[in-house]
Amino acid sequence: MSFKSILRRSAGAAGLLAIGVAGAACDRGGDTTETAGAEQAAAPAAEAAAPAGAPALAVAADLAAPVTASGTAGGPVNAREAHTGTGAYSHCVGWMPAEPQHTVEVAAEQALTFVANVDGHGDLTMAIVGPAGTWCNDDFEGLDPGIADTYAAGTYRIFVGTYSEGNSFPYTFTVRPAPAAPETQTGSLEPGFLPDPFTQESIAGGPRSASEWAPRAVEPHNVQCRGTYPTEPQHVLTLGEFGSLKITASPTTSGDLTMVIEGPGGVWCNDDFEGLDPGFDTAFPAGEYRIFVGNFGGGSPTPYTLSVTEL
Repeated sequence: MSFKSILRRSAGAAGLLAIGVAGAACDRGGDTTETAGAEQAAAPAAEAAAPAGAPALAVAADLAAPVTASGTAGGPVNAREAHTGTGAYSHCVGWMPAEPQHTVEVAAEQALTFVANVDGHGDLTMAIVGPAGTWCNDDFEGLDPGIADTYAAGTYRIFVGTYSEGNSFPYTFTVRPAPAAPETQTGSLEPGFLPDPFTQESIAGGPRSASEWAPRAVEPHNVQCRGTYPTEPQHVLTLGEFGSLKITASPTTSGDLTMVIEGPGGVWCNDDFEGLDPGFDTAFPAGEYRIFVGNFGGGSPTPYTLSVTEL
């Protein structure tokens, strides 16, 4: 793609979301193929942007309720060439406008969710350019892109694209408070524990990238450090002198989970142990284990069940 093409401006003015926040902080970016129905419903290619004269949205107090703006996704710019994502948000795909459809002003650091929901049918993508770099996402809520993370104070430029070239879809862009981090659950297990399996339920996902653990992970588990996690573990288990255990995490409905375990044997990471569910089937030395369960591509928070069974 030519430099001139990348610089070509989209029609219409960008919407402004001035979000005043006073408060403390709190993908699978897979290449999803669009359905035939979505392709048929797609409008002709357009250099998409927010409607001309789109009003600015300002929230002066703490963000307690979602704020929204509308726009049209798609454009002439290949996101793979125009945007370089960072960490867990490096999957930049789709076709976007040269200029952002929205600008978000975050007044103080806090946990937020940015999401673009298609109005009707279509597969959207997103790139967020902010103080910490560029974050990209493909599928956060179904085929709709979004990122839930801790956003530092500053300006964020929002580009909403379509997965396939030549499409144009209307959408609603929303900024909402991110869900609270799950509480850490504890447990203590000795050989012969009942009931077997031992289970706990929690929520997967969060702002912490698995890349933080990769340099410390034990081989061959280091190549499996993927996904995004809460800052603190969802589970802390104290294990006795077992032979072998099987520890897995399965979504309550659907989702692609990942896992990191910090324990006496070091840091272990896993992505797909049983289908898309992470887990381990091995000997666990006696001691305390901090278990983090994440989402593969920074997706929306996912309810799951952690299961421990003695082998």
